Amino acid sequence: MKVEVIAESRETDSAKTIRFRTTGTHRMSYLPGQYCSIQVEIEGKLYKRCYSFSSTPRADETFDITVKKVSSGTVSKYLVDTPLVGQTFEVSEAFGEFNELKLMNASSIVFIAAGSGITPVYSMLNSLSINRALPITLLYYNRNRQEVIFYEQLKALERDYENVTIHLFSSELPDCDMHHEKLSPMSLKRLCPDIKSSQIAICGPAGFMDSAQRFASKLGVDESVIYRESFTNQLLTSKSDVDYAKDGLIEIQFSCAKKSVKASKGALLLDVIRESNMSVSSECCVGSCGICKIKLKKGSVKMNHIGGLNPIDENNNYILACCSQLTGDLVVDLEGTTN
Repeated sequence: MKVEVIAESRETDSAKTIRFRTTGTHRMSYLPGQYCSIQVEIEGKLYKRCYSFSSTPRADETFDITVKKVSSGTVSKYLVDTPLVGQTFEVSEAFGEFNELKLMNASSIVFIAAGSGITPVYSMLNSLSINRALPITLLYYNRNRQEVIFYEQLKALERDYENVTIHLFSSELPDCDMHHEKLSPMSLKRLCPDIKSSQIAICGPAGFMDSAQRFASKLGVDESVIYRESFTNQLLTSKSDVDYAKDGLIEIQFSCAKKSVKASKGALLLDVIRESNMSVSSECCVGSCGICKIKLKKGSVKMNHIGGLNPIDENNNYILACCSQLTGDLVVDLEGTTN
């Protein structure tokens, strides 16, 4: 759907909240905690990136995303550094199993977030905090006070809702209202004494989420009530992945179009398809929606999807182009593909 930017505000030097309004008849329907993909054109090239909603659903049907600029992020740099009010973008429908419905039956909730991982957590925190009988604790980790996204808003939430407790952490320097310590089982137990009976929601870098989940489990939290955001595919991060990119070119044959192309090992299949002037439908770009499903006729890929393929499709050699990393020669069939 097409949306227009109607407002934007800085949260930190490197993070900005962008408010959108739909311009057609379609309206964005989402749950706190979910995300959408946004299509951005930069210097004639189209990019798709996923961002969580930082707002809760509103009567005026506007919605917000909050973007943190990263050093190697072409799209995040553009969105944060460029004045956007008046610009229009294409966005997808909402996706994501990391949402407040998972937590509706909780007797208490512990949110654990780091950096821009606060975005979906902030949306759920705002929505769930109105239930004043529900104890909610947030542990939010950053390098320093200047990088805390939603600092004033979080302080206001804690002040206005007696059921909300917020602990901010700084890894660099002590601060008057921030803890100066790392995430650990000891700190979790001290700050969340009822954690064993709580439901846990975690969002942040993959290593951080792994540690938080492991520490919560060590304290007796059942794995079935630990939820984590996983829409950010961590491809091209392991040593083996890096080695793929150094091994030279491989061949991808598109049987439906009787065409073959060369590509580097380690590349994402969806990128190769687009760069070869071919097309395949896609939305979420992180292996969630299943729209970019294609048939693998020969060869294999390293695929890291998050629910976009059911077991039957996988057994029938379907793959998702958006999260399939090339490891060798392939033959694929892009059903409905055009040159």
